[in-house]
Amino acid sequence: MESRRDGSTPEAPYTAWLLIGIVGLLALALRLWGIAWGAPFIYHADEHYVLHRALDVVREHDLNPHWFQYPTLLIYVQALLILILQPFVYAPLTTNAALNGIGPWDALPEQWPFVLAGRLLVALAGVVGVVLLAQAGRRWHSAAAGVSAALLLAVLPLYVDSAHYLTTDVPAVVLIAATVWASLRAEPERMRAWVIAGACAGLAAGTKYTAGFVVLVPLVIASDLRQPSASLRRLMYVGAGVIAAFLIVCPYSLLDLENFLRGLDEQRQNYHAGSTPDHSWYWYLTYLWQYELHPGAAAAALVGVGFALHRRRRTDVALLFAPLCYFAVVATFPSRPERNVLPLLPFACLFAGRGIVEIGTRVLPARIASAVIAVVVLGLAWLPLGEAMRMNRERARPDTRTLAWQWVQTNLPAGTCVVREEYTPQLSAADYRVVYIWSLAQRPYSWYLGQGCDHVIASSHIYNRVYNPPFIGGATAAEFYRVLFTVPVVAEFTPGT
Repeated sequence: MESRRDGSTPEAPYTAWLLIGIVGLLALALRLWGIAWGAPFIYHADEHYVLHRALDVVREHDLNPHWFQYPTLLIYVQALLILILQPFVYAPLTTNAALNGIGPWDALPEQWPFVLAGRLLVALAGVVGVVLLAQAGRRWHSAAAGVSAALLLAVLPLYVDSAHYLTTDVPAVVLIAATVWASLRAEPERMRAWVIAGACAGLAAGTKYTAGFVVLVPLVIASDLRQPSASLRRLMYVGAGVIAAFLIVCPYSLLDLENFLRGLDEQRQNYHAGSTPDHSWYWYLTYLWQYELHPGAAAAALVGVGFALHRRRRTDVALLFAPLCYFAVVATFPSRPERNVLPLLPFACLFAGRGIVEIGTRVLPARIASAVIAVVVLGLAWLPLGEAMRMNRERARPDTRTLAWQWVQTNLPAGTCVVREEYTPQLSAADYRVVYIWSLAQRPYSWYLGQGCDHVIASSHIYNRVYNPPFIGGATAAEFYRVLFTVPVVAEFTPGT
């Protein structure tokens, strides 16, 4: 293998596409494995946000979701899927929890096909993101770096896990990768290419607000202080693409500006809600190093960053500057869900791919460089792949809520009064007298006696938040659950049972 001056390798398009195809098939298999988990119920806490808004759009024939904590691109796509499937599914489109006898985060079992269709679309989008990253790596450095980055992204546990949910996270990552690819392939004088790069960034923001940071990539690449006039034109085209794309997929951000701004503020409050120990920046870095990339791939990414800093091309600066800006912002949030790491993963994989190829082609003889690079990349992908497969196996097992639901159906007679809190089995109001409360600690014991309740169902996802950060309910809630757990337990279901 002949080495270039910058450490990259000559491209072999047929071999590269074959490898990308293999990586894509691996990515697809990982994402389809367990895609129907929880059926016919939705157990992920965020899936109802997209599903309910999409059902509202279809039912009311109103493109205004009247709710803007999420942008509307995925909501509109899900609404389109519902329109396509409705003639075959015949499911009610209602989302009224009280009318349906379910919790506000639940969905009717009849609506499950809509959820599955959305999950499949998200899973396929995740595979597209892998392919786009391979192409971005090829444009930035080399085919080998692109394939290496794609393989790492394909197996990263959080990216695989999130592809099983009807949420905005994976589609946002895909559009981040699309923006990077479009920006790297844009030529200085081809203004249409800059519009496309900006449009991809606008679509990313139209999927998940925080993903809009990726607009920094085309903005930095388009900037050239030596050619201010040409740079200004490119920047204007990027800006036009961003604004046009965002308004097309989120038109009511302008048409219903007051509610849109209110939704943004509510989302801001969500990010700043609660408090967790330790600094967020340290937690995110530790998570990336130990659990997501694992030390090997993380070290390779740092090597890639070192080479980028050494060369300091505008493309290098852009791919460093954008994720650093994003990290600087999310690291200030007291709330730190794991999903905040996802937008960083395409950049980390690109730098890891570059680091591996740079070292391999600079240090090793040309005749063995390709083989050694392949072995190293496979080795670095092995631990994340193993973790992703473990998570898929866990997901394929019956959920504890499903086990509890089966127990209730078998052991409790029809008409039994059951109080359930969130993250517990969804019981039919046609079979039982179901009372939903987000947390059992929100009512005193006297209230339960007055309701004539026979059973209450508690979830560790709720009461663990009482004893651990964010300590919801304070001492009163902690005392409630302490006393509750002195009452004899009729049945208990733990993960793995």
